[in-house]
Amino acid sequence: MVASRFTTAAAALFLSVAALPTPSHAQASREGPTFAAAGAWPGFSLRYPDIAYDPVNNVYLVVSGAMAHGRFQTADGVPLGTNEFYISSSGAYNQVARVAYGDGKFLVTWLDVRSDPRGNVAWIYGRLLSYGSGGVPTFEGPDFLIGAAVGGVNPERAAAVAYSSVSRRFLVAYHQAGGGAAPANDIRGQLVSSTGQLVGGPINISFDNHFQGEVGVGYSPSSDKFLVAYRHFYEPNGPAAIQSRTVSAVDGALGTAADMTLSNNTNVPEVSYNTKNNQFLLSWWQASPGSAGIYYGRLVNPDGAAAAPAVPMIVNYGGYDSLGVAYNTLADTFFAVVHGRAPSTFPQEDVGAEVSGTGIPSGEFDVTVTGNKVGNFYPRIAASTVRNEWMMTTATAFVVASAQRIKTLANGGGPPPPPPPPPPPILLTGPTVPNGSWFLAEGAESGTAN
Repeated sequence: MVASRFTTAAAALFLSVAALPTPSHAQASREGPTFAAAGAWPGFSLRYPDIAYDPVNNVYLVVSGAMAHGRFQTADGVPLGTNEFYISSSGAYNQVARVAYGDGKFLVTWLDVRSDPRGNVAWIYGRLLSYGSGGVPTFEGPDFLIGAAVGGVNPERAAAVAYSSVSRRFLVAYHQAGGGAAPANDIRGQLVSSTGQLVGGPINISFDNHFQGEVGVGYSPSSDKFLVAYRHFYEPNGPAAIQSRTVSAVDGALGTAADMTLSNNTNVPEVSYNTKNNQFLLSWWQASPGSAGIYYGRLVNPDGAAAAPAVPMIVNYGGYDSLGVAYNTLADTFFAVVHGRAPSTFPQEDVGAEVSGTGIPSGEFDVTVTGNKVGNFYPRIAASTVRNEWMMTTATAFVVASAQRIKTLANGGGPPPPPPPPPPPILLTGPTVPNGSWFLAEGAESGTAN
């Protein structure tokens, strides 16, 4: 295994981080410094990191590409192990890794050209792994083919992954770029068991002559259904929509496709689930006249029906790259992270905003402190289940997967309250003693006053 090394230039990005203050904004704020979670694989630039949380071991796994690799992080933001580990068992080129946790294991997926290296056509591969002592991964088997997409998949868009805790299987959804026997630019899905077996055949989540891409997926245990969201363009002249559709975790049965918004331009849908009020938060970027665009959120019921109007979450930010949203059960709030400010504003940090469990956003603030003038890209986020915290990751200057803890004071988050003051002393003598006498626990009166 080749050890990964951070470049001197990348490490310099973090020299002044510890000295910077941690601001408070609404109820959420940064917790600790931004730190380097993983480096670029030797010979490749780092792109599209992702993160998932293991509640059993209280650790996060950060993965990134090109050449999918990962590293575990403690809940306190300390990388584990001596270096990153390679995930694929093949030396073929791969990129755009994604990860989800379920049933004690992480499923990592990536786009892999091993089936057609000459034509550079990518298919979806995956591998299961679990946390091992000291941050060493335990691989639960070899990597396996998930989706042999007709014509390949969009090489710039990751496969979305979520886990059914009821049926105990993952859904992997991806953008098929080619045509052939099926229309081009549709969304496909595949159920995968917690032991890495394909369950049933490919699912045609969309199957028409319109463009669909940029897929996100979330899961509702109350209905045992996934909600898949994707960008839909009504050809030939629009409009664009964020369309969503439920997929049964039992057998892949599909619900009715529904447009959640219509605009001249929409991008990067993301789905997260609130386990307390049993609703999805469907989020996306949408073009807005006179601004760089707005990130919206909309509550959706487990059956896929919209439960509330769309609400702006984060305003005036570009939306061409990535959106990450995660729900914290202790805080009963979501946190959204997006690509940073316009390129004319430096340093260019990623931005985040807390959103209540009922879809009410707070103001956004810079959630990374990298001091980077090139930019941070492709932010993603995961929530702890034992702290009122999240951990996010982002690609800093395409050489480091930066990570940042975020805490919230919502619903009892933050430090514990101070102890109560001590009670006043008990007086056994003097004029303030009640009735001039005391009673024993058995109720017998003292024979001598005071």
